[in-house]
Amino acid sequence: MKYSKKDTAQRLAYIASRHGVRQMVFSPGSRNAPLVIAFHAIQEIECRVVPDERAAAFIAMGMALTTGETVAIACTSGSAAINYAPAIVEAYHQGIPLLVITADRPEAWIDQGAGQSMDQRNVYNNYIKASYQLPSEPHSPTDLWHIDRMINEALITARAHTPGPVHINVPFHEPLYEHTQDYDFADVKVMRRYASTSGSAIPSVLAEHGLAQTWSTHARKMIVVGQLEPDPLLWDLLRSISEDPSVVILTECTSNVPSDIGIPCIDRFLMSLDKSEIADYYPHLLLTLGQAIISKKLRKFLQEAPDCEHWQITNEIPGKDRYQKLTALLAYQYSIILEEIRSMPAVSSEADYGLSWYDRHQLLESVHVEHLRTIDWCDMCAMHLIFQAIPADGEVHLANSSPVRYAQLFSQKEDVIFRSNRGVSGIDGSSSTAVGAAIAAPDRIVTLLTGDISFFYDSNAYWHHYLPQNLRIILVNNGGGGIFRIIDGPDTTDQLEDYFVTAHKRDARQLCDHHKINYRKCDSSVSTSEGLTWLYEEVDQCALLEMDTQHVMSEKYLKAYFSALYRGSR
Repeated sequence: MKYSKKDTAQRLAYIASRHGVRQMVFSPGSRNAPLVIAFHAIQEIECRVVPDERAAAFIAMGMALTTGETVAIACTSGSAAINYAPAIVEAYHQGIPLLVITADRPEAWIDQGAGQSMDQRNVYNNYIKASYQLPSEPHSPTDLWHIDRMINEALITARAHTPGPVHINVPFHEPLYEHTQDYDFADVKVMRRYASTSGSAIPSVLAEHGLAQTWSTHARKMIVVGQLEPDPLLWDLLRSISEDPSVVILTECTSNVPSDIGIPCIDRFLMSLDKSEIADYYPHLLLTLGQAIISKKLRKFLQEAPDCEHWQITNEIPGKDRYQKLTALLAYQYSIILEEIRSMPAVSSEADYGLSWYDRHQLLESVHVEHLRTIDWCDMCAMHLIFQAIPADGEVHLANSSPVRYAQLFSQKEDVIFRSNRGVSGIDGSSSTAVGAAIAAPDRIVTLLTGDISFFYDSNAYWHHYLPQNLRIILVNNGGGGIFRIIDGPDTTDQLEDYFVTAHKRDARQLCDHHKINYRKCDSSVSTSEGLTWLYEEVDQCALLEMDTQHVMSEKYLKAYFSALYRGSR
């Protein structure tokens, strides 16, 4: 068997076959030679050649229309791609799945007078479900993961919801005809989307798709809950599942899941692990639901987990492969999947996996409480006092960057809603979002917990006639972007304070006077406790409490906190 030496071509052919592509229609050319070699090497795919690209595309569309399966077409570079357009438009409007592959010259040669070349990226822009540009020369495992991910996404998208055509543009460097007698597909990742094929309820979703046995036999299972609105039904399901000792559940404050369910302080836990211990906590099966995950440490931990497959409950197409392990997209309501998991018997073998997480979490909770009893005034101390004082039935908006990260170190109250702009995670609208939330919920105390850079950047959030009386603002002012004193990298440069931290000596008093916001400042634990009482019990209109930590090396106290966790868990 002759396989193409071009990884992009050979991986594309293999993944297409795993997604059920059985028919390929080529049109002649030279730039698509790697595709010809690659697809002919896959025995499950029958290849044909039709010289005229317009006819070839319509022939493929007819095959897809009749079989209901995705059919692939592939052409050379240049105007050949344009000749596919009439059939692609028709397939788009009829909802017929086509995998449209256009070979291309390397991107550097586009618009440089090279023969048979034009800009083919997004060339079918208005009548294609999705379009992808593959890298021409992968150089690393991350490049190969990226290639696999885009190919899987394209093939899933072609058949998801309303079917239709998807486009993959593949640049190739010369030589084009090189081949090899062997190709190792072991590291090629195939991602599948599972959805109901009938209009009625399915007794067993996981069983129907052959996944129930996989769940039942794995002894190390992890459920990670991302950003969600509060949902008592979810809480009930997760509580029951957490009783299975082979399962651990990880949450963040923006998951809005009560702290007694699972592990609510992920960073605290992971920072306590020694390198020799990490392998004991890796999962073999990961199930995720919800939106954004804040913890960068968790992303790194799961990306490095060996022999782990990832199932994601989502209707999103194509899904987010945060951990580079995604193998299954479960397009169902989370309650359907979790209800089925809850009814499964617990695994007896190696059943202490979840228990080992919970036992360590309880130990770390004790270390956390003890450490905070002795900590001096700093950002960490301020956060500790804040989360003790937040009133029940309130809503808290966490600004990016430091506040939302500090919040993950504290177990939160069940009756407080936590929200944050974690879609893109920018600092530009944290204040404005909180103002809007307070306007929309006048009967609820809405608290904005913000750092100084986020606050001053979005100060126009208060420049209008609709300042809500139920808004409370807590500003932790450490004199700049404190996050840059914590993360690795900025402190190795000569520009830390001026260009990254953007250090300053401003406070919010004059801005509050200008916008008629009640203002109070504190700079110690005692004055902060008094200020929080003032904020939540004594004022009945919009107010801001500024906590001044500008003259404190808060990063030193945070590092001491993590060291205490590490020592305390030994």
